[in-house]
Amino acid sequence: MKRLSYIALVILAIVTLASTGWAQKAGVIGTHHDVGGNGCKSCHAPHNGSVATGGASQATGKILLWDRDFTTQTFGTYSSPTLNNATTEVGASAPTATDPRLYSFLCMSCHDGVTTPSVIGPTKDEAVGNPTNSFGLQNDHPVNMNYDPTQDSGLAAIASVTAAGLKLYGASNTVQCASCHNVHNDSISPFLRKSNAGSALCVACHT
Repeated sequence: MKRLSYIALVILAIVTLASTGWAQKAGVIGTHHDVGGNGCKSCHAPHNGSVATGGASQATGKILLWDRDFTTQTFGTYSSPTLNNATTEVGASAPTATDPRLYSFLCMSCHDGVTTPSVIGPTKDEAVGNPTNSFGLQNDHPVNMNYDPTQDSGLAAIASVTAAGLKLYGASNTVQCASCHNVHNDSISPFLRKSNAGSALCVACHT
């Protein structure tokens, strides 16, 4: 009897973990990222990378089973006289699976307004990285930048940032698009990791 109870608990734990993982990803269903009602297939392909849906490269599938062509745009970077943390170009060359800029670069597969124009055309508001119509990323919050509170006054400690639910990537704790946005969950629109009511998201980093 005890053995059966133990087995039942193990099964319950597995089902709970699986359903929790599914619930996190299922958050995309019905959102803007549920392109054409295709759910996960809006961005991912289990086989053949972007070739599976008419793209150009099987190699995209080597990274997160990516079902979009990788952008080839150069976006430029935001700069400011008061910005001391290093900001570097996101685009131009495809990242590896361990490159922190991946978490901005993949967003630009649609949000450059060029690579996937059937989803987001160059003049759409969502084409934030379009170099021709939207100045690329030169007029957006800097991404692919080191987050180092010792370099810029007014930045919260790294531990405070991550405790607030925001993400920093790589050994240099870089800020990427996914630092503030969770592409699989639009419960706080637009896909924010934290509500910005009262600028709460902003002041999680900017004290």
